Amino acid sequence: MQHARFIFQTLPNTALAVTKAAAGPLRWTLISANNRRIGNCTDGYPTYLECRGAVLNLQAGAARLTSAQIVDDRSGRMSWLIELDGIPVAESSRSYLRARECAYNLERFLDSVPVAEITSGVQVVRHHGLPPPPQPPVPKEIRR
Repeated sequence: MQHARFIFQTLPNTALAVTKAAAGPLRWTLISANNRRIGNCTDGYPTYLECRGAVLNLQAGAARLTSAQIVDDRSGRMSWLIELDGIPVAESSRSYLRARECAYNLERFLDSVPVAEITSGVQVVRHHGLPPPPQPPVPKEIRR
């Protein structure tokens, strides 16, 4: 049986070296036992070790986590934010139409943090909430 787990992700243009010690930005995501995203980190990290360390700090500080549900005034959709010692560290992976759905998923996140497995390695993904990295300009054909 699969359990909740933290995974690490980066964008294609910042893929890590085999040593997992270079480049970023990396982000962690908490995945539920049924493979759904529960929550994400609020910031990216420059290295795999720093991103993994942030997860270890989150787990160690699980008893000190505080949460808030946030309502978007324009759409009416809800999301949640988690702070560790007053610093935002995690956010919902999506927004919710109903307060009870938001509260339920927040509770799933908080229950999963201390017991979730920490995966090794980094997945390269197309997009994980960060803006895509800048692309070099494409040279235009010059006709003479």
